[in-house]
Amino acid sequence: MFIKTIGITAAIICVTGAALLPANKASSENKPFETHEVSYIKPGAAVDLTHDYDGKTQKGEIEILTLTLAHIYEEGYLTVRLLPPPELQIHSDTNPHTLQIQAGSSFVLPVQLSSMADGTYYLGLETVYESLEGQQSRRVLSVPITVGVQPAEKSRASDLKDIQVTSEGIIALPAREIIK
Repeated sequence: MFIKTIGITAAIICVTGAALLPANKASSENKPFETHEVSYIKPGAAVDLTHDYDGKTQKGEIEILTLTLAHIYEEGYLTVRLLPPPELQIHSDTNPHTLQIQAGSSFVLPVQLSSMADGTYYLGLETVYESLEGQQSRRVLSVPITVGVQPAEKSRASDLKDIQVTSEGIIALPAREIIK
């Protein structure tokens, strides 16, 4: 008796499932094709940094550059703080600047800096956006500052004239080692 009940129940489930299957298939065929575009937005304050730095500074020279921050916010507060590396001396105000922002406004920050050490350094800029409700988001941006002699350019394949190929197929290239 128990086996008959299980068999009848299984048969009812199969018939019911088979009856529903074509209906589900027909309804899914009539649905319009949908695309779901999901674009990635990097977390943090929605600010954009532009500058007028030309990419070269002589050792000991005082460089003047203008940093401009644009944003997408309607209202709130933007706090900007310079994060200079120890090799860069900042001659302008390094205190954090907070300003109330409106839609379409931008923030201009003039910076005077110099360095006595050759190299490429990154002048960091921490931005903190605070909404009127008190929610905060941060982003750190940077500007590469090159002081002194520019690094040597990579050699091109056409510049290599002394290429030697051994019988084992090994290519010997000229090299120069500079030890400082």
